Amino acid sequence: MGIVRSRQTVPETEWAPEHFACSLVEREEYSVKLERIPPGGASDLHAHRHSRQFFFVLEGEARMQVGGDVCTLGVQEGVEVAIGEPHRIEHAGGDALIFLLVSVPRIHPEDVWSK
Repeated sequence: MGIVRSRQTVPETEWAPEHFACSLVEREEYSVKLERIPPGGASDLHAHRHSRQFFFVLEGEARMQVGGDVCTLGVQEGVEVAIGEPHRIEHAGGDALIFLLVSVPRIHPEDVWSK
């Protein structure tokens, strides 16, 4: 049996003021993170040179910019972002935006470039 991981057992890291992530799985071939963005918060517009990602909303509402398109994601909705595609996630409603972020392969700092 694998190791049980949860929001309560994995330490949070702050990736921007009041923006938190828990690394639930961190392998070279993929990662799974539980992330939390406060009201009014957002990521910067950026892309990844080697990784594709899938964002899946668990609580709240997200506004996603992917390439030239913008969509709103509610609970139990997600969107895939292709390698090299500029994207940004923004808190769009509710107390907190909580989502799963799957990256294949896992993200390395040199993989990220700002737009």
